Amino acid sequence: MVFDIFATPHEGDFVGLFNKLSLRSLGKTEELLDNHLRRTRDHHDFGAKNLRGDPKLEARANGLWTPEMGFIRMGINKGFGVEDEGWFDVLVNLTLFLSGMVNEINVSYSSDKPIVIGGQYLEKGSYKLVGLDAELSVFDKVDNKLFSLNRIDGATESYCWVLEHDSSSVFVGPDVQYIKYSNSEWYKFWEGEDKQKSVLLDRRLFGEKLSAALSCINEFSPRYYDWISLVLKEIAPLKGIKGGTESASFIFCPGQIHLTEPTSVPSTVSALIHECSHQYFHMLMWNTVLCDSHAPFAYSALKDMERPLSSLLLAHHAVGNILLGLGEINNKKSFIIHGLEEEISHTKKQLLSLNSSINSYNPKYLQGVGYSIFLAINNRLRSFGFL
Repeated sequence: MVFDIFATPHEGDFVGLFNKLSLRSLGKTEELLDNHLRRTRDHHDFGAKNLRGDPKLEARANGLWTPEMGFIRMGINKGFGVEDEGWFDVLVNLTLFLSGMVNEINVSYSSDKPIVIGGQYLEKGSYKLVGLDAELSVFDKVDNKLFSLNRIDGATESYCWVLEHDSSSVFVGPDVQYIKYSNSEWYKFWEGEDKQKSVLLDRRLFGEKLSAALSCINEFSPRYYDWISLVLKEIAPLKGIKGGTESASFIFCPGQIHLTEPTSVPSTVSALIHECSHQYFHMLMWNTVLCDSHAPFAYSALKDMERPLSSLLLAHHAVGNILLGLGEINNKKSFIIHGLEEEISHTKKQLLSLNSSINSYNPKYLQGVGYSIFLAINNRLRSFGFL
């Protein structure tokens, strides 16, 4: 099954599949939006079908997997209507321009909904967006320029857009991997201000600790570095917590993760593999059915509560990949990494608990893409001696 390639980075050409599914995700988003707004295809052709077959554009298709495209899905999910058509269309045009699928944008819009542009949060209002090739400028309703974004080219065939004259808005990782520092302001609109975590303002120490973790992965587990760098477009640094590193990602905010100030290299490695593995699973959820939605809930040790089968499979996918990545680092490391063995032990306990929960299901529910990926991960773990 072709989707099994997303089980782990060891299964095959996950880069090629990611590019294909990124383009397919845009097409499906177009169809969902047209159906949601009850408009015909010739009303507005956003161009996904026109992009297919162009090798240069298809090679950059992973650049479509960004928050801008995700917010279109989020708006549909929230029931935004015809009155928000301009808001939807701006996001589609932004998705195409920021990914390099088109080289020009010139649109004006007014909305009572906020928008995110290249990691910058804009409150509700009236704006004009003017972009050509490697520059995008945002103006208010009386043509005052609010900010400009400049494009820099990363090593993964996708673009990174950063604030003009602001080098602190981008993190440069190993092999010239550009990761945009974003914020979590969008979360207060979608989920409520009380759920938004505090943003970390001092990025210097955060960047140093992030760099240590990414360098460790790049040196001792290069496949997992490729797995991460392909999908990680933005990081929202959050204030740290006592007792460890917290992270989060969201099905309708692709390419972005939230991460508290790292506390150790092993915990940060785990968080990065965890959230970036979620990106691949989320992409599958956008494009196919992973399991029977009627399956009953079962206990999840990760959340200490009953969870649906889809959530258990999502967690298993992340935890299995963390264990593989940590194990590879442990086998190849050339120096002591404090806390690594404890992190491996903790992760293995989580995996065994998830295996038990998933295997407790009636066999009639254990079929389809999600279960096939579950089996592929466990087979890979056996080959590495973890099961």
